[in-house]
Amino acid sequence: MTIVYILSATDPFGGATKSFMMLLNGVRQHAIMPIVIVPDQNGLYSNLIKEGIETYVIPSRPNTYPNLRRSKDLLLFLPRIAGRFLINYIAIRKMTKLLRNRDVDIIHTNVSVINIGYQSAKRLNIPHVYHVREYLDLDFNIHYFPIQGCIRRQLEHSYSICITKDIQCHHQLTENRKSRIIYNGIMPAQITKAVNVQKNYFLFAGRIEPAKGLYDLVVSYANYADKSKKPLPLYIAGKVIHQLYYKQIIHFIQQKNLENLINILGERNDIYLLMQQAKAIVIPSRFEGFGRCMAEAMFNGCLVIGRYTGGTKEQYDNGLQLEGEEIALKYETGTELSDCLHRVASGTEDFNPYTDRAFHSVNMLYSMETNTSNTIKFYQDIINYERH
Repeated sequence: MTIVYILSATDPFGGATKSFMMLLNGVRQHAIMPIVIVPDQNGLYSNLIKEGIETYVIPSRPNTYPNLRRSKDLLLFLPRIAGRFLINYIAIRKMTKLLRNRDVDIIHTNVSVINIGYQSAKRLNIPHVYHVREYLDLDFNIHYFPIQGCIRRQLEHSYSICITKDIQCHHQLTENRKSRIIYNGIMPAQITKAVNVQKNYFLFAGRIEPAKGLYDLVVSYANYADKSKKPLPLYIAGKVIHQLYYKQIIHFIQQKNLENLINILGERNDIYLLMQQAKAIVIPSRFEGFGRCMAEAMFNGCLVIGRYTGGTKEQYDNGLQLEGEEIALKYETGTELSDCLHRVASGTEDFNPYTDRAFHSVNMLYSMETNTSNTIKFYQDIINYERH
């Protein structure tokens, strides 16, 4: 079976990229020959080449409206739309030429914000799969070009993998032969939970941008610190994506004199170690698609404090249904988050039962093996359906 994978980015720290690599590692163990198409030679590209994976660089752009963050963005709005259209038009032609005489079974686009895979598959009469990982409007305030109806029509004429039930519902899809819910594969299945030597800090791990909710966390942390005699520090690990948002956070930290308590670590490659040693990790995303960081923390035996919304909510609900009890601490308001920080920092409660249930839950639901087997089963169903 030959599957062509289309990536929108090569950032090795991106959630969609990490999920793809876990899937790629899984399918390669099952006689699937992957062909990977990336937009540039950065990050992930060299790793794919070293692994001996057939990889091609075809520049592409998201099929979405450009951001409008500054006055300069407004001036460049129309030229950027025209530029995206032209780059994608060229990409579709290159892909079509590349794959025309190849025995390709399926084209699998790793995210829903690029459509060059869909357009190429249509021209080549090859089944196409959209991996729908994002709400887009609710989480990133980004909108499909030219209207939402276009992506919905493309989804109707494609097969789709949705990473949560809520994302499937948001895109007006229903579970049937053409659309499946397949949760991300986070790590290979583990036998036992890691035995962690905890240090006294709270952790945030993720991109610094509005969608991830860091400002809300910092405000709640300030309220917690103001009422605590000896507050635990907050470590922030992640890449700055939105400079203005970052500056607002820094200004608030300085205004509240929290420079000695809030430590900004930048982008790190030892996130799992930070998780293993943290008192708890906070997931404050306003509407996470899946919440990969939450599942990673649970695999690493770290207590989670998460906003009860979006994909994070679905993970809580899945865990509760599987375990019969809560797998983490959840909140809906800033005050509730401050209370959770106090509760954990007080040291009067044993949270090992939470982390034990969380570890068992993610091991059952979000392992690489489960993700791989469900995805391959879907591929086989698609091919069998197309043949008949």
